[in-house]
This record gives sequence, C-alpha cells and structure tokens, in this order.
Amino acid sequence: IGEYAFVWADGINDLILPDSVTELGLGAFYGCDLESLKLSQNLRVIPRKCFCFNWLKDLQIPSSVREICPEAFCRGYFSKVVIPEGVERIGDDSFSFLIEIDLPASLKEIASDFYYESCVDNEIFPPYVRISADNPVFYAKDGSLYFRENNKLALDSGFNGIPDDYYNR
Repeated sequence: IGEYAFVWADGINDLILPDSVTELGLGAFYGCDLESLKLSQNLRVIPRKCFCFNWLKDLQIPSSVREICPEAFCRGYFSKVVIPEGVERIGDDSFSFLIEIDLPASLKEIASDFYYESCVDNEIFPPYVRISADNPVFYAKDGSLYFRENNKLALDSGFNGIPDDYYNR
C-alpha cells in the first residue's frame, strides 16, 4: 500500500489488512478516523505517520513487526499499549496520550520522546513503562526505564505515580 494512499479517507472505520500485505507506505492511513485495526501478520515495519490521527480503541501489533517508525500512531488515544516480542525499535512521537506501555525483551532502541502529548512534553504525565525482565538492554523500576549497562535513566515516568504492584492486586 503506497504513500498516503488513503490519507483523510472518509468511511474507513474498521480495517483488516490481509496477510498478503507486506509493506505500508508513509502516511498510508493518515487521518482516516479508524476505530478498529487488524494488521497483517507479515508486516515488518509500521512506517512514519502511517496511522496518525486515528481513533483506535485497541491496538494489536503483530509479532512480525520489528520497527515502529516515528509518528506511526501519533495523535491516537491509547490508555495501554502492549508492544509484542520481535519489536526492536520505537521511534519518536510514535504514540500519543499513553497511560501505560509494556515493552518486550527484543527491544534494543526506544526514542526518549517515543510518546507525544503536550502535557507529557512538559514532563507532567509521561506513560508508565514496564519491560520484560529478559530484556538485555533495559530494565524498568517504578514505571521508569533504565539502561542495564550503567543504570542510567532512559525514560523517566516517575510523574504518574502508578506503583509496580498496582495490577498485581
């Protein structure tokens, strides 16, 4: 599917991309007001601005995806996103208005500004971060992300105050 193929297209609320789709272009579904999305199990990259300005209620990223490019889901509202095993890179402003994000052991790189929200950019409410204990690059503590190599802070999420055991009650 080519670049900006369906930009601002009306009437596309539910989208199922068959597994025959292996590539999406820059901004392919930009501004379509999608509410439901099923991605192809053969996608390796979710390109820049591909699903920007959509209203997805649930996001299921297939395990075939290795990279989520900058602004891929920007201006969407997600309370929680679970990034599957296999994803290695997440670019800047990939997500907006996040409350929580779970990251996989496969993650190697994440932009320090992978989320965008005016209040987040002002460092008031960044998302609460969890990561697989098996990740060799990062670890999470109290919702913030740290580099294993030197224990330095990678992403500070200490502002939102959700304790690590909140969901284990």
